[in-house]
Amino acid sequence: MIDLKAMARVLCSALIEGGAVLAVEFVWFHAYLLPLYITVGGAFYLLTLRFIKVLRKDDIALLHKLFPVRLRFLVSALSRIAGPPDHDERPRNR
Repeated sequence: MIDLKAMARVLCSALIEGGAVLAVEFVWFHAYLLPLYITVGGAFYLLTLRFIKVLRKDDIALLHKLFPVRLRFLVSALSRIAGPPDHDERPRNR
């Protein structure tokens, strides 16, 4: 079954990413700046994934299983940037 809520969140992240890249291109366009556009787009995409809370802990665990051992550091970096927070979100008793 398709998770439509997650799909809508990913679409929203992609639209924000595209808008950010277009804004940078309108301000400063040159063919040699393609790496800058890719970096800006990737950064905005990862940050919006985090703020919109698209990735869940089980998604990160699945990625960790799918990647080879030598590349799992990429999944760890992705989970720190765009993943759910590690701390428990239950209220504390005072």
